[in-house]
Amino acid sequence: MRLVLIGAPGSGKGTQAQLLADASGARHIATGDLLRAEVDRGTELGQQVAPLLDSGALVPDQTLLDLVLPLVRAEQPPHYILDGFPRSCPQAVRFDELAGSAAPERAVLLEVPRDELVQRMLRRASEQHRSDDSEEVIRHRLQVFDTQTSPLIDHYRADGRLSVLPAGGPVLQVAAELARLLAGLSMLGRTV
Repeated sequence: MRLVLIGAPGSGKGTQAQLLADASGARHIATGDLLRAEVDRGTELGQQVAPLLDSGALVPDQTLLDLVLPLVRAEQPPHYILDGFPRSCPQAVRFDELAGSAAPERAVLLEVPRDELVQRMLRRASEQHRSDDSEEVIRHRLQVFDTQTSPLIDHYRADGRLSVLPAGGPVLQVAAELARLLAGLSMLGRTV
């Protein structure tokens, strides 16, 4: 399995990726978590990306490629779920080129109504005390998704790698539907 989960902030990418990784043994590569860990450790990379994360801006393509490619290449055979990467067509094209035979075989768009996205992120902000989930930043992140990440959907649709999954329901229901979708695509040998 070489999978990309696409969805607006708050769509459940991280939750669904982790559930799927636990069930399938695939490596869950969550760029947001990796970047926040760098910030928490105070590394040079963390210092560079902290202002971007706090404002809801996208991290530069090359920075993310440098972060993700070694993790993907470490998996032999490649068996991963990307969560939060790629976020733009240029990232996706460059990642496919550099990953070669380890490039994603499928992308799944998790669709959630906009009002539900905002409520989920506000709830997450209060529960996890995340500085990147203030109401102002949430609105900016959704706008960034609409303008920069949404074209990624067309990229994966154009080459036949896109599947769309309504993801506004309960977490375990969405997980079961995702597992059925992937099993139908012969990407998952067993059901979650």
